[in-house]
Amino acid sequence: MKNPVNRTTRAGGTRGRWTRAWAVAAASMLISAQTVSAQDWNWSGAAGDGLWGTGGNWQQGTPPPPEAQGVFLGGGTTQTIAAGTVENPGTANDGVNTFGSIFGPEFGGTLNIYGTLNYHWVVAAVALDPNPAARSHLNLFDDGRITGVNMGLGVTWWFLAPFASMNLYGNSTAVLENLWMGGHLNIYDNARVDVTNLVINADLDLYPVSDGTRLFNIAGGTLAIPAGMGEAITNWIGRGIFRAYGQRYATNAFTITSTDTNTIVTVPALGGAIERIYLGPVPELIAGEFHQMDLLADFPGFSGAVVNGVSPGVSPANLPGTPAFQSSNPNVVTVNDNGLLQALNPGTATITATLGDLTSTNAVTVTVRPRKAQLVHRYSFNEEGGTTASDSVGGSAWDGAVFGSATLTGGQLVLDGTFGFVQVPEGVVSNMDAITIEAWASFPNPVNPMSALYGFGALSADNMAGANYISMIPHTTENGSQVTFGMGDPTVAAPTPFVLQAAMSASPLDGLMNVHIVAVYHSLSGTISYYTNGVLAATFTENPFVPASFKQARGISLLNHVLGANPMNVIGSSLSSELFLNGSIDEFRIYEGPMSAAVVRANHALGPNQLIGTNQDVTLSVELSGDNVIIRWPIDSALVNLTSTTDLTGTWTPVNGPLSIVNDEYQVTEPAAEAARFFRLEE
Repeated sequence: MKNPVNRTTRAGGTRGRWTRAWAVAAASMLISAQTVSAQDWNWSGAAGDGLWGTGGNWQQGTPPPPEAQGVFLGGGTTQTIAAGTVENPGTANDGVNTFGSIFGPEFGGTLNIYGTLNYHWVVAAVALDPNPAARSHLNLFDDGRITGVNMGLGVTWWFLAPFASMNLYGNSTAVLENLWMGGHLNIYDNARVDVTNLVINADLDLYPVSDGTRLFNIAGGTLAIPAGMGEAITNWIGRGIFRAYGQRYATNAFTITSTDTNTIVTVPALGGAIERIYLGPVPELIAGEFHQMDLLADFPGFSGAVVNGVSPGVSPANLPGTPAFQSSNPNVVTVNDNGLLQALNPGTATITATLGDLTSTNAVTVTVRPRKAQLVHRYSFNEEGGTTASDSVGGSAWDGAVFGSATLTGGQLVLDGTFGFVQVPEGVVSNMDAITIEAWASFPNPVNPMSALYGFGALSADNMAGANYISMIPHTTENGSQVTFGMGDPTVAAPTPFVLQAAMSASPLDGLMNVHIVAVYHSLSGTISYYTNGVLAATFTENPFVPASFKQARGISLLNHVLGANPMNVIGSSLSSELFLNGSIDEFRIYEGPMSAAVVRANHALGPNQLIGTNQDVTLSVELSGDNVIIRWPIDSALVNLTSTTDLTGTWTPVNGPLSIVNDEYQVTEPAAEAARFFRLEE
């Protein structure tokens, strides 16, 4: 009997389902833990002028004094510290109590500083919503100044909510002992930021805090950080999160000066007005993918500054207008005001842009290719007995090892739910920006709750629970089923992030025989799709800012990054070794890329023993039968996406009716209509 690699059996109950609600709960616990007393100050904004220094804007009737302990700005509110005003909340620290904790700007709030803000302990600038319009902003203008011990920019030691920006304009300055870096830091004009200790925890390189959420943008100003950090800066430049005027990987643009106490970073001055604007290149996109486009500008002293996006590389005050983008074919590609592209359908579209009276000197043609999944591993379990499950597509290097009570019988992997699974080699889903998992399985008896059809990822170091993984749960503790993408280690206490993205169906799979299961992890579009028997059962969708920003910074999808080397991969079990599946699996396939809904339907019709054909030269036949139109084409076709239009010059849309196989032909039945309707096959 083989022994599984790096797996242990542990006693105890099953793990519950984790969701993003942990962050909201953390915020609630944080606020409720603060006992409102005479030393806590709460913003009301009742005076209506938005000024920090107006007593009527505070529930206590006066601005927070040096004795203030907690200052609560409130979510989505705006405060302004006027020029010439000095505010000192909590600076009267007595060495016993903690004074000067400012909770905000938070959850879409804004704090504008034209004067001076001195605080003692912490400012927490946080937001949970990735929507750019919902970011929190801490802005310093003109000669504004902020000083204090801890600045939590999107991340603190107790809370993760990274969609926050700190923007310094003019001659403003920030002097901080500790900067916790999870959001965007933009140092524009002649501004300066001095940091005694810069905190970027490598363990926090996962959503919600990742290289898709944090950004240093040195845009004319100066960043002074501790001595000896030149190597770290080089690393950040290579990761695309340390930028000069928004330009990524701009190693030669920075001047890095080392002293006994500081590493000082500057960039060249722009040197005058914009000379021209132009669009950066765009790679081929997959239908559904989001991509952040760059509008670039050349100045006399610097070329290739990025002038669009959530954090423009150049201060908006130095631009002649607001960027605007146009798509020649919105049915193929749309583009928003920030330059975020969404690939909708196969085809091409031309993108142009303007900035005030300036027009981009080039136009970029964007090509969108169909969603396509390439089969890379196939386990059919046709062996009779033995301890090897062969990979007929990837080859013997990717064969699986059968462990415990699992058996290969009658062309099935049979699992009794006690201690049986197939372990497949490390790296089986590595280096993939999108992944599709497909299987046919039977569950004649009640399924062990929270056992998994598969689990690919890693194990936590402490208690061997799953970490950084993808999985499929046929029967959840909520009596449903779900396809999941878990980021982080759920066994580690906050603020180390663990977020579960799940496409959840209200229906468990108990009692179903030969059920067709497909999980599509299309990380470039921020979606997870879960199909059963050819029909979409559930989806998960996140804000496109996250997948687009992460790939822009790192060049790979968040899914690709999180799974990494995926050292532990099992079929028939969760990564937590006490959760074993009871049932049988007829066929198990792994694809690189996002499978389309049309291919899912075709594979369901074909069944577990046949792959989609390779014939590209096929002809449709159409027959009128009563009030219906029957469309047929050969079963050996490589094309299975049936589309239709009423105008040959118009848009072709998918025909999503049931697909069946009759007499070795695909067949779709559609209601007849009086108007002419045209059909064609696409990839």
